[in-house]
Amino acid sequence: MIAIYHKPHSARQSEASFVHALQHQFPRAIYHAENYPIPASYLHKYVQTQQLLAAIDRDDRLPARQCVQCRAILADCPPKLQVAHDPSRISFDVVITADGETYYWEYHEDQHRRLTVTRPQHIYDAATGAAITVPRYVQRLVRDIWRLHYFRPYTIVWKDWFETRQTTYQPQLQPGLHEYVLPQQFSFLTFYEPYLTPESQM
Repeated sequence: MIAIYHKPHSARQSEASFVHALQHQFPRAIYHAENYPIPASYLHKYVQTQQLLAAIDRDDRLPARQCVQCRAILADCPPKLQVAHDPSRISFDVVITADGETYYWEYHEDQHRRLTVTRPQHIYDAATGAAITVPRYVQRLVRDIWRLHYFRPYTIVWKDWFETRQTTYQPQLQPGLHEYVLPQQFSFLTFYEPYLTPESQM
């Protein structure tokens, strides 16, 4: 049995089209209009601040001005960062379960690489649990890296990639880590590749 978990958002029409593509590919899947629960044990896994800073320094496809601001904020952060204390406070855009396996999917719109949303949000000191107030774009970046680092099978589909290929795209349930991104655009796999183990990229 296949199940698709996705909490609909009325303002995200492109994301809805992507979910429809998944439903078309897996017509017998049971659809659940809700987020798939993230195991609480994952909340103890952390992002290493120095690795994230090094990734920012080595990639030139993120906006330069925002990178300077992001780097300054992260330089004042503790060495290890947690994304949440409550599992209900973090989710994936889509989760598919099939034959005892859980497949995680994120549908990335442009704000994941533009680093422009500045409203205050929280990340956490992994050592003390203390909340750290940061702009939303920093929180989003830390969360994106956390997902990339710890969840498998995991697939990232970028909105602009999907919208140019949605008539021919055939989603697959496949092991490992996959990212569908247009050429010359920012890629999380390229951005964080030095810090991913070979097993995590299979």
